Amino acid sequence: MAVTRTPTTIVDANRDHGRADGTRAVVALSATGPALPSPSPSHEHVVADEAGGALVREISRAAGNRAAAAWVQRQERPGVGQPDEDLGKARESGRWTDVAKILNGMPDAQLRDRVAPGVLPPAERDRLRAAIPDWAHRVRGAVLTLDYNEAVAARDWQKAAVTVNGFDDAGIRDRMAALDPAVVTDFYNGAAAAMSGVSLTRVLNGLRDRYQQTTSEPLGTRTMTVVSMMRAAGVDASVALSYVRLKLGIVPASAGEKENQSVEDVAQDLSRALSAVMTQPPQLLAGNLAHSLIGGVYVAANAPWAFYDLPVLAYAAQLANRFKATGTTKDLLMNLDMRPDIVDLARLEVYEIKPASSRALAVAEMREYIDLMDGILKQSVFRPGNRWNPGATGALPFTDQGKDGVLVWGCPVPGAILYRFLPKEEEPSAQRARQALHEPESEYEASVAAAAAVAVPLVIVGAGALAALAEYEALMTMLGTALRFAGQALPRVAGAAAAGAR
Repeated sequence: MAVTRTPTTIVDANRDHGRADGTRAVVALSATGPALPSPSPSHEHVVADEAGGALVREISRAAGNRAAAAWVQRQERPGVGQPDEDLGKARESGRWTDVAKILNGMPDAQLRDRVAPGVLPPAERDRLRAAIPDWAHRVRGAVLTLDYNEAVAARDWQKAAVTVNGFDDAGIRDRMAALDPAVVTDFYNGAAAAMSGVSLTRVLNGLRDRYQQTTSEPLGTRTMTVVSMMRAAGVDASVALSYVRLKLGIVPASAGEKENQSVEDVAQDLSRALSAVMTQPPQLLAGNLAHSLIGGVYVAANAPWAFYDLPVLAYAAQLANRFKATGTTKDLLMNLDMRPDIVDLARLEVYEIKPASSRALAVAEMREYIDLMDGILKQSVFRPGNRWNPGATGALPFTDQGKDGVLVWGCPVPGAILYRFLPKEEEPSAQRARQALHEPESEYEASVAAAAAVAVPLVIVGAGALAALAEYEALMTMLGTALRFAGQALPRVAGAAAAGAR
């Protein structure tokens, strides 16, 4: 089960060295950063000659600490010398903490050579790993790299996930970015099966960052690129409009509102939204933490084929193979930068998570996601998430903007998970509040526009303009005009189709 993600916990996550036994290192260290304390005094004689020794003394006097000695030790010329003799004796006598200290004083290349599989057998590497001091992060980094690479090569995804959690956040991101796209889903499943809480969150954040870094295109440019690919793949224009609505926050106006709005009016409204620089308010940040907790609970309860807040790209290969998608559809899935809150591939169900005040928006977005996915796959595939799946309702301790309390959530209509935060004084009534939130009510059919007003800034579009945008020519023209007004580049693949927007 996932644990509550409070700001304090997230800070601790950056200090988590993810040991296999589940314990946490005391000191926050990077696997690739500068070394901390030098080895024990018994190993300070490793400098090769008197000139080097004099240099150590001079730097030590200037710096006033033993870290300078450790730095000079790692600059010694390569070759067999006293450190290797000491290393051999420590290995023979089983003094593995001393082995780690000696290795930590060696240059990086020598350190990697001496822990390589052909030099240090797996059984000895296990003993070394268990004895590495908290401060010897260079040695831990070298050992973790070997462990991780071997686990990936063996396709042992649970071990790979546990191992990668031992790196700092930058190390996790680098390794997630380097994963073969074909194994991302397997890695995700391995992580969900092997860990929970802060450790799982760190690994999943690394996977999400992988997709956030895939393109430097502005939001409008990227959206128009995908719409162009949909058109080329023969996807119905109404499906492309669903994508645009989800991606750019377009919602239909209430009855009679904006009835004279033109397509160009929509473009101007959209351009202002694309140009706006928005700061995330504290209540939205708290909402993201609530999303993560609820999504993590659902994934843990429905592993291995439930996904939370991952782009379609993460499981596009499974979808394409399962539903025999053609080449153009496969390309489209790999470029579809959408992130449904929860996708349960075992049951082919979708959920959207929203605060209770945005219940109608949750229903609308969930249906948009289903229409989008079914339209791309050109068959009826997904349905709203079942109200009674494990994890669709629950209550857990939570901290909202520094105030302790309880997060309760339920699924009053299929596919819409809604949540509320109860302050600590209301904790005794948490289960009753959860049950009430889970009960279906007719008020969940409230207008999307009214619910949107309390959620996030959106572009409101009248019924006539929205109907016109269900054709590719009008949709592409509107997007091209909005990009031009917002100062964002037109994608090259859409150039001809968007000529009317110039």
